[in-house]
Amino acid sequence: MAITQLGGNITAYTISVPGDPWDEALEASATAQRLGISHQVLELTPEEPPEIGEMITAYGEPFACASALGMLRVSQAVSSEATVLLTGDGVMTFSWAIRNIGNLWLAEKVASRLPPVAARVWLAGREWLPRRGLWKRAASFLDYAAGGLGAVACAHDGLPTYEQYGILGARLVGEQVAQRDIPWSQESARHVLSEFLEHDRRTRFVGEYMTKVDGATMHYALEARSPFLDQQLWEFASSLPTDLRLHGGRLKSVLRELASRKVDQQVARGRKRGFSIPVQRWLAGRWRRAFEELLRDSILESEGWIRSEPALDWLQRSARAGWAPNQLWYLFVLESWLRSEHNLGRT
Repeated sequence: MAITQLGGNITAYTISVPGDPWDEALEASATAQRLGISHQVLELTPEEPPEIGEMITAYGEPFACASALGMLRVSQAVSSEATVLLTGDGVMTFSWAIRNIGNLWLAEKVASRLPPVAARVWLAGREWLPRRGLWKRAASFLDYAAGGLGAVACAHDGLPTYEQYGILGARLVGEQVAQRDIPWSQESARHVLSEFLEHDRRTRFVGEYMTKVDGATMHYALEARSPFLDQQLWEFASSLPTDLRLHGGRLKSVLRELASRKVDQQVARGRKRGFSIPVQRWLAGRWRRAFEELLRDSILESEGWIRSEPALDWLQRSARAGWAPNQLWYLFVLESWLRSEHNLGRT
């Protein structure tokens, strides 16, 4: 939900994905009513063509953050009403709302009690544990407790997934990204939560969250303001002890308490949601044909970055499952951006 104020009137804007499990328009409308503020619902649907040209133009790079589609729609709507938009940037770090924070907190506690020999034994034999379902989650947790930030950085699917499916072209085979070279150590594991928060601020926070808002608002000549990034508020939140910020092991425990006092218990107890656009479902459904056409005449393939046939096979399997992984969405955006650059004569 984004907020604007014009004179004495406050208006909240919510992106709605009708019929999708991620849609939160009804809850947002009810909350706005309780707060006594105006509310506008802006719909995004898979029936719309997969036109991401605006996103490419706004960001000037292959920016594959799916929620940027929602941020652009909000910015477009607000631009006709106001010049300043209030956003929730910073709330993830301010309130420890990142989903794996709880696991890192527990991993840090385990690491402080884990004998060094046990950590070495685990790291030596970790490949024997299956990486599927609950076993995968258990193995990742033990990696964090024995290897620290290096293990966290390697837990995310990325380049190795493309390699696993045989998608990497000749120019990328054998390449590696720097963050996967972060050393694993038990010393890091004993401070994995604080190290991760600092790493996240230097990477995803400025490279994705802030970029998403800045690109969308500037594209529509808006000024974005982020109350949670106020220096004094940030410093105060950072000074709160871990056990308070994760009181009872709950994410957003401080904000939940404030919501229970200022809004109501239903909002305070609600499950965590993100500013999510379900491109994974759309890419496996109504958008699939458009992506297939791109892959069959792929500039990425002609320039040696990817192999299209394995990507097409993966897309077809995803269509049967009704869900395409983020890696395919990234390829869709990258291919679309590269075509735009070629059309403009920049490459």
